[in-house]
Amino acid sequence: MSAFPPAWASVATGSKVAVVLFVPLIAAALIVGGDAILPAVMGLLTITAVPFCTTRQSAILIAGAVLTGYLATLAYGNPLAVVSLVTLSCIVAGLMSRLSAGVYGLAPIIAAVLGLTQPQTTALTAALVMAAVSVYVVVVVALLKLHVDAQPVPWAVAIRHAVVMAIACGSATAIAVHYDWPKAYWLVMTLAIVLRPYATESLTMNRHRVIGTLAGAILAALLSPLPRPVLLLSAAVCMALTLAYLLEKNYVLQVTFMTPMVIFLISSGSVTDTLSLDALRVIYTLAAAVLGGLVSLALVRQADDDTAAVP
Repeated sequence: MSAFPPAWASVATGSKVAVVLFVPLIAAALIVGGDAILPAVMGLLTITAVPFCTTRQSAILIAGAVLTGYLATLAYGNPLAVVSLVTLSCIVAGLMSRLSAGVYGLAPIIAAVLGLTQPQTTALTAALVMAAVSVYVVVVVALLKLHVDAQPVPWAVAIRHAVVMAIACGSATAIAVHYDWPKAYWLVMTLAIVLRPYATESLTMNRHRVIGTLAGAILAALLSPLPRPVLLLSAAVCMALTLAYLLEKNYVLQVTFMTPMVIFLISSGSVTDTLSLDALRVIYTLAAAVLGGLVSLALVRQADDDTAAVP
């Protein structure tokens, strides 16, 4: 596992990709308006799945992501619709692990983010922006040759993963909607990320997510007094480092720099707002870690019991 700083080659590649990824965000803001930024970011999330897909699979994935974004935008304000969409997205995401583990894990994230955030555009506009950015991602992945070997799992594992994700994320969404928690999509997002097809992998991911988030939260707090322009520059640097550590497969440091990047981008720039978002991020991550950890431990115990039962 690499340490800080990452290899220069990774930093260089991460910086180039960061610049490339900012292009559709700027384009969406200029063409549609600043209200289109969130759907554009949801479109960019396909970068986490497209590298694992063939061209045909990418087309299906984009269609599913865009449909999810459209329905989630329509569902805002309707708790039952939001919870149902997140739950259904988890089932589809879990089953898609048959193609590659976690390849469609972005579906419940899109459903939660757009379903729990008051839309600033129409559902159709959000869908069109997502579609355009997603196609851009496919082109970038092809040009930069960022393809990664798929990691398929057996059907039995994929089905179990779908059920576990649906129950955990659906329940978390229902509770968050009922109590009207701010930024509650962070809770669902973290659960969707740390709940992996295999329980032992989930436990490892869970632990690394907590360590990285805590380290990133401390970094964000230390930098919070800086002027807004400096914080935005810091967010850009953190994005490059996040991508660099993604290339080096160091999840702890990837999350460490992703945390302040997200907080600085959505913060108003005031110390109070930055620290408030910082605290929410930590609270939701810890809550998701506890829930995800309990679920994963239960699956490990079940697997051990099943093994012991075999004569």
